[in-house]
Amino acid sequence: MSAVATPLASAAPRVTVARQPILALARVEARRHLRSPLLLVVLVFSAFHAWSMSEVDWSGGTYANLPLYFVPLAGGTFFLGLRSAGRDRRADLPPLGEDCALDERVRTAGRLLGLAVLPAIAAAAVLVVAVASRIEGGYWIGDAPRRTDTALHTPFELLQPIVLVAFAGAAGVAAGRRFRHRTPIAVLAGVMTLLLWGVWWAFQWAPMFVVSLVQTQPIRRFAGPGSAASSFPDHWLVSYDDYEHFWVREYVDQPLIGGHVLYLTGLTVLCVGAALRGRGEGAATQPTVLRRRLRWIGWACLAGGILIQLWSTGFALTPGGTGEGQIP
Repeated sequence: MSAVATPLASAAPRVTVARQPILALARVEARRHLRSPLLLVVLVFSAFHAWSMSEVDWSGGTYANLPLYFVPLAGGTFFLGLRSAGRDRRADLPPLGEDCALDERVRTAGRLLGLAVLPAIAAAAVLVVAVASRIEGGYWIGDAPRRTDTALHTPFELLQPIVLVAFAGAAGVAAGRRFRHRTPIAVLAGVMTLLLWGVWWAFQWAPMFVVSLVQTQPIRRFAGPGSAASSFPDHWLVSYDDYEHFWVREYVDQPLIGGHVLYLTGLTVLCVGAALRGRGEGAATQPTVLRRRLRWIGWACLAGGILIQLWSTGFALTPGGTGEGQIP
């Protein structure tokens, strides 16, 4: 009688096996987010805000509102990420055991991937806004005769809301894994959301605009006193400030908004790396190496974004410091 050895499965399918629980958990999390009453409330509120602000009566008002429409969605995404990651730990219970059926990094990766449905919703909404604005012919910027009614958002401006929602989700997961007491974090995030949405203009002044989570365009820059209307270059778009009685020039600073998008991307990558950090990491394992790479990429994007924004202002910490700018 001879013994027959059964060959063991090769190590190659391990990558596929590791992906299956991540994708399965991501599908569960995505369905849970889509069924959340919070998401429905946020979307209805954002739609109402977009409708109510569609007829603002100041130059560049409707153009500048694009990122503000998505601030409530970003706040809701943070709360959903915070709640999703917080399932592994509660204030009255010890952290979920390491002998759980799914490794903590697998659970975190699945929850991060499940939140991707929310930036996808933001991308669909941005596409709707972009198409609608092109059908309508564009936005109003400037006062006659130096006025245009055909201004359209640039690609970087359209990317900003999507990256903002992605950052909010990653930050929520990172905070949910880091803090056992989630209520103070949720309250702080709610206050920040209200500030970014309700008093957004307070974050557009120097030097706050460089590190603000929301940046609005067009840039408004002092052009001259009320008597200087005839001395401006022909290609300038200007509007008159009825309160201060001077003219301001309005234009889109594309390097500035591009640097801002890169800055938000760096914050998102840093939050993803922080969320994937395991408890008790020591040796240079593959997940630890991945997290270190994410950290370096995140810091590089963040620093590069800030430097690009400063360069676009001539390091004067004033939006519109150097560029001629343009309205596309």
